[in-house]
Amino acid sequence: MSRNQQLLKVENLSLSYGSIQAVRKISFEIFSGEIVSLIGSNGAGKSSTLRGLSGLLPNNGLVNFMGRDITKVEPHQRVSLGLVHCPEGRGLFPQMSVKENLELGTFQRLDRANISADYDLCFKLFPRVKERLNQLAGTLSGGEQQMVAICRALLGQPKLLLLDEPSLGLAPIIVAQIFSVIKQLNQRGTSILLVEQNAKQALKISHRAYVLETGEIKFSGTGSELLNNDEIQKSYLGF
Repeated sequence: MSRNQQLLKVENLSLSYGSIQAVRKISFEIFSGEIVSLIGSNGAGKSSTLRGLSGLLPNNGLVNFMGRDITKVEPHQRVSLGLVHCPEGRGLFPQMSVKENLELGTFQRLDRANISADYDLCFKLFPRVKERLNQLAGTLSGGEQQMVAICRALLGQPKLLLLDEPSLGLAPIIVAQIFSVIKQLNQRGTSILLVEQNAKQALKISHRAYVLETGEIKFSGTGSELLNNDEIQKSYLGF
């Protein structure tokens, strides 16, 4: 897919947890080669949106990915299409080794010959993951677990990577490394939809962004436009 071609189109997406509506008829789009951020306060519907896109939450509306309607497609089939979700909380299996957790990212791949190259990329981005391959995932630090979670997602060969709160609870030096990796992945051609509580950092690296408030999109624009918006600064950036 060429750069600037529409990759994801979402129309009137609504998501609920039982009788509680988390997202109300939001519409947005992502183009190939972009980093797009969803920012907003806790409970605004950001993580729910990612769960809806990956098929983990039933939804009303339309989700079109690479020209195909995937609204009713099963989650594992979305992974095969290249829509890969790295969830908040990392979602590792603590009693399995790092190597075993990483192998889960490749379970649907048919191009076995290329998997080795993708492992090499992961180890280049995160050398510490290679050092911890035989260690139980549950014994890793929070930063190391996040590195493993991102690597597992990359081994699924994402065309669009859904990253949910990758810097949450991490030390500043690890946060800087995570954001550096996000930029490197994008420069290598991976499109990214980023949910991030560190709104200022997210906007700095984003081509475009959307602001969610109580399940609805209230603002949208380029990363720099939102960074310099007085209302966004007061409400979300602490200026």
